Amino acid sequence: QQRYPLPSVRTLQRRLESLTFVPGILSQAFDYLRLKVSELWEKERVCCLTLDEMATTPSIEYHASCGQVLGNITIPDHTGYVTHGLVFMLAGVASRWKQTVAYYFTGNSVDGTVMKPIVLDLIRRAAEI
Repeated sequence: QQRYPLPSVRTLQRRLESLTFVPGILSQAFDYLRLKVSELWEKERVCCLTLDEMATTPSIEYHASCGQVLGNITIPDHTGYVTHGLVFMLAGVASRWKQTVAYYFTGNSVDGTVMKPIVLDLIRRAAEI
């Protein structure tokens, strides 16, 4: 009943293994957004910056695609083991689109003064598109 030939789960997993996602601001996401936004009308380009946090299970793991051991906090000026993931996204206001532009691994709390330069950098990058 399948009309389109789709890759198997294992094929998708193998392809994803070669992608590199390092915590922080995702410069490649802004490159993608630049292409995507070039096709939108001015009204559809208006966006907002949102952030979302989710709890994670603390663990230490080796991530083959980036060659790093993950499990430590990645937000600046914080140390310890990860208990949460913090994701920053740009989302369209007048049209339906969203794109993750940064993510960090955090502990139970984050000092707000550390967030300010991250948020300002993301706003600056979005405004330049």
